[in-house]
This record gives sequence, C-alpha cells and structure tokens, in this order.
Amino acid sequence: KHNKTPNEVFDWVLKNNDDSRYICLLGIFYSWSIGTVKCDTESFKLFFKAANKDNVIEQYYQEFEESN
Repeated sequence: KHNKTPNEVFDWVLKNNDDSRYICLLGIFYSWSIGTVKCDTESFKLFFKAANKDNVIEQYYQEFEESN
C-alpha cells in the first residue's frame, strides 16, 4: 500500500502536471479542496487547460461548471 496523504498526492500531481489527466486531477483537487484549499478560479483554469488538450473528462466538467 502507498499510504499517501492527500497533501502528498496533491504535491506529486502538481509537480507532474504536463499530462492532461493530471491537470484534470488538479482541477478536481482544487474544486473539492483535496490536499489544498478550495479555489474555484484555479479549478476552472485547470479544467479549461485540460479540455484544450482534448481531455474528455475535463470537457464534461467545464460544461458542468459553466451551467451551475
């Protein structure tokens, strides 16, 4: 087992954010305050960035966030 804290996972993903999947994950972390403070602005920026890299999940989240 890995036994990592949310902060450790957040830090790792933050350092490896060149992949659209990790950008997506960072957006979710900021949106749900996992390992970091909630920041809707940063979350939206990351969702938009991942969606522009053709990340389907982020395209869905972006549409969902814009409709709420």
